[in-house]
Amino acid sequence: MNARSSSEIRVSVIEAIRALVEPSERLTFAVTTEPTALGDVARISWALSPPDAPAVVSGQDFVVVKDNLITELYTFIDQA
Repeated sequence: MNARSSSEIRVSVIEAIRALVEPSERLTFAVTTEPTALGDVARISWALSPPDAPAVVSGQDFVVVKDNLITELYTFIDQA
């Protein structure tokens, strides 16, 4: 995976997660640390917060990419 495709994958993952959580109780999705990638695996840390309040849940998503497509997605919840 080259740097450009890694960047594009990051953006795609962030957009996909936002689309999934947008309808959830008016919580805001935020990326909490810079996404990282190693080979075909990328990691993103995130949090969901109500307006003007601390996060109610946070976690990390790990994605496996093959041929520029996400083939696996693993979500770990840190707090709820």
